[in-house]
Amino acid sequence: MMNARVILAGLCLVSVAGLSVGQDNSGESGREPGQKPPVLQGPSAPDNRPELLDRRFGGSQEGAGNRMRAMKIIPPKDLQQALKALLSEDAEPAVRLSADQEKKIRELVAQFEQDRRAYQKEHRAELAKLRREAGLGREIQRAERDPSQQTDGRARRNLNTDERTMREPITRQQAIGNRPGRRQSVDQQPTPEQARAREKMRAIMQAGPQAADLQQKIYAELTQAQREFVDARIAEFAEQRAQERDMQRFERRRKDRQAEQRSQRRPRQVTDWSRVYNEDGTVNLDALPARVADRLKPLSEADRKRGVEIYRQRVERGQRERDRRMTPKYKNPPPLDRVDVPKPKGDD
Repeated sequence: MMNARVILAGLCLVSVAGLSVGQDNSGESGREPGQKPPVLQGPSAPDNRPELLDRRFGGSQEGAGNRMRAMKIIPPKDLQQALKALLSEDAEPAVRLSADQEKKIRELVAQFEQDRRAYQKEHRAELAKLRREAGLGREIQRAERDPSQQTDGRARRNLNTDERTMREPITRQQAIGNRPGRRQSVDQQPTPEQARAREKMRAIMQAGPQAADLQQKIYAELTQAQREFVDARIAEFAEQRAQERDMQRFERRRKDRQAEQRSQRRPRQVTDWSRVYNEDGTVNLDALPARVADRLKPLSEADRKRGVEIYRQRVERGQRERDRRMTPKYKNPPPLDRVDVPKPKGDD
């Protein structure tokens, strides 16, 4: 159980510290011919991925590409939940993680955390400076503090916060809104200097330890049955999200139609009955709704009065019906002598 708790903590770290692997670590894909590589990218590394990472992911995802490419579009929370299921005591023996797998994954997580902390510590001051130059908010005082003056927990939270912020796309940071001292406004476009600073920030983070690599290494430790189990779980999560999106879309359309119908509906005219009759007893058509006045206008005075009374009764009946629907229905509790309370067992 101790090993399971350690691995679960590591999986949570993967999700929090940047498992949203939407970044390309190859340094070559997506670059225009003749375009210079990003600043501080460093040399490219040979592709030594395990063979399983080049297979189709799940075998039924059209357009997903190879396994590594497909893994980059998996929401990190879905993969985390699927891997947690492999650690559960309820998991089938064929898919439950073995002791050796737990040990290996624990070592991978620990090594990644160690490398990530070292890289963050090395580039802490530079990232804080670039963040200010990029116009992404106030000075990160915690990032500039000496980590030796902090506890491990506080330093870890600072590192996680910095890395999580750095790995999120800049457009998402801007979309949060114009929080005082925190983010640029959505309408405020970055200056050329800010754009260059942001590009340097991306390059620094891409050159460091990537959570995508940790994800791939963990996935490479799984057996075929475990990979199929994870694939099935991720497909279930994707289907659930698709159904939720469909329901939300349907609900939005329903509310839009209701709002449109309400806007087209004529406002209800309240009749002032004190003005319906003139001082001489005749019917004042101007005090009635236009549709009622138009129907009473060609009638005689006697018929107008009968029509007004019919209209009054109809209005009062409709008001009573609306009041009845709006009034909650309360039921008095039954008398105690009608309540059948069972006797406790053993009580004669």
